[in-house]
Amino acid sequence: MELKNYFAQDDQGNALPGATCYVYQRGTESLVQGLYKANGVSLSNPFKADDAGKIQFAAPNGLYDLRVVQGVRDYRIQVQLNDLDEGVAAVKQAADRAEAARDIALQEANAADSVEEGLLNTSNGETFQVLSPVDGAYLITYQNQAGVAVELRRYPTADAIEAVRRLVKTSSTPNTHLEVFDDEDAQMVSITDDLFQTPAFSIASKDGVTTIEGAEGELILYADSSRILLGGLEIEPTFCPGILVVDAEDAILQDLCAVPPLESEVEPQSPFDDGLLFAPVIATAEHQDAYIYPQCLLTHRERGQDVVATVSSTTTAMAATGKPLAVNALTYGPAAVLNLRATGVADQRRFMALTLKNVPTQSPAVPVKILFIGDSIGNRQGGTLLKQNLAAMGIDATFIGTIGGSAVSTANTVEDGEWGECREGWETGDFTFAITDRVKIIAPGGEQAYRELGKQERWPINPFLRAATAGDSADIVRNGYVFDAAFYQARFGFDAPDVVIQALGTNDVRDRTDATIYDHVYANDRIINDQIRKAWPAAKIIRTLPGTAFNDVRNELWKNRYAPLIRAMQRCAADRADPDTIIAPLWAMTNPEAAYSYSTADAANDGFNVGDWGDAVHPIGASRHALYQAMAPFVAAAALDII
Repeated sequence: MELKNYFAQDDQGNALPGATCYVYQRGTESLVQGLYKANGVSLSNPFKADDAGKIQFAAPNGLYDLRVVQGVRDYRIQVQLNDLDEGVAAVKQAADRAEAARDIALQEANAADSVEEGLLNTSNGETFQVLSPVDGAYLITYQNQAGVAVELRRYPTADAIEAVRRLVKTSSTPNTHLEVFDDEDAQMVSITDDLFQTPAFSIASKDGVTTIEGAEGELILYADSSRILLGGLEIEPTFCPGILVVDAEDAILQDLCAVPPLESEVEPQSPFDDGLLFAPVIATAEHQDAYIYPQCLLTHRERGQDVVATVSSTTTAMAATGKPLAVNALTYGPAAVLNLRATGVADQRRFMALTLKNVPTQSPAVPVKILFIGDSIGNRQGGTLLKQNLAAMGIDATFIGTIGGSAVSTANTVEDGEWGECREGWETGDFTFAITDRVKIIAPGGEQAYRELGKQERWPINPFLRAATAGDSADIVRNGYVFDAAFYQARFGFDAPDVVIQALGTNDVRDRTDATIYDHVYANDRIINDQIRKAWPAAKIIRTLPGTAFNDVRNELWKNRYAPLIRAMQRCAADRADPDTIIAPLWAMTNPEAAYSYSTADAANDGFNVGDWGDAVHPIGASRHALYQAMAPFVAAAALDII
């Protein structure tokens, strides 16, 4: 018995709500018995189409005539119902045969029981195949690249393909080309000659009229040859010149083609609108300067050219004006003043007193244990470059964690760098489980199995989470789980870290909205920082955020999301009043104009490539090195109890 769906229509294709429907034996006037609704309830014959003109019925397998009547409209269509059980069984048998063939093919196609075995049995550049542990996939092909397994492709199972095929059906309804159903056989998509329909909206175009309607039939857009209606906005041609905005009585509110006011008539915008973004404590290594980029202190970075910035010592003769500003506690002394003014405005300045911390090079080297919590920016050489810079300062860093970073600039999937918890794509809510769409849980006892997974399989799994208990405060529980640093340490047998780096936020910028990012980051920082402090009372916490490249898109995000994010993490640290939590303003200590990826294709005649950043998020080259050169003194100063 098969369920059929049609729509009663007049000769113009308009729906006929409540039309009377008869189902006859093919070529007769004999009404068919044994009709059913979609839910299995018996259906009388004849019956009515619903309020949208939809006709839906199930009947025993056979050939029938469906007659639709409303007013003078009376038409018939031929219907055939087929039971798909035998077809499904045939598909299942074919899938079984395919899987058997797959097993034979695996034996003959350089197959391995594990990634490790595949690497042992192949040379550099050769490929091998491993059965997938992931539902919906049966085979993963890897390439041996200098002893590292790099995934090339995955192949789906027959069951996965069949699951998709069952949802898409051809239709016998006139002018209907495609129908998609969910697992409950409810129609999700219908495409006809002039209609695209889903449960959420429909798009229709007929006789020169195009409409978009919502789920309740509300009109979102209407367009014909004379006008366009979009919500409360109406657009129509006029004999008047230009583009005019008018009210309901056609009074002109604004002429969009009018000559704009002269620059002298426009009130100038201050580069200091909406406040500044910095922190007053700066740690510097004795063998190199730190840098402050004034434009990255501004909420409106695009106004950086309108700022004059100066830093001056309070105890020595050192002072500098420019972009960037080089500072070093060894030459400036322990205190300095940062002052900014708008170009052309001499008597309005912004001042911040700076505390400069000199970090002497240690000899002998001082051992320090570090937990680096971050995202893709930290994963891509972060631990490796930080360790190198710390070594130059006499700090012997040992990194703890369950996922290894990359030590080479081109391989974010490789695990040849330092250990940590820097996870591609993660934001603060992924660590606290306030966000659940990316993260999986390790059940107690599953630690070893988790450690044995490949890096790409470990990325989506959160090792900090445990199930909430009755004794947990609701303030730290998110979706039934708790971010628990002590639980994390115990389950993996780590030593307590001396320094914890918390460098999250770039992906909060990507996923949160302008209106929600402040509250989201503030709440997650409270959980993460409080739980770290509870687990490791003696540890120093460095809260920081990498910067981002300078272009129109990132500048808009800087104003609307980076700025509230920075204020949220600063406010959280201030509210906690924890002297061992340090805000490191690295977002303003690397150059936003340099060292992000770009396209090298199609150079112009002068030899220069023209375009914008290809990736304005992840620093590379000089900016990546500069980020960890600037971070290292903060880590060393924290470990040595200088800050």
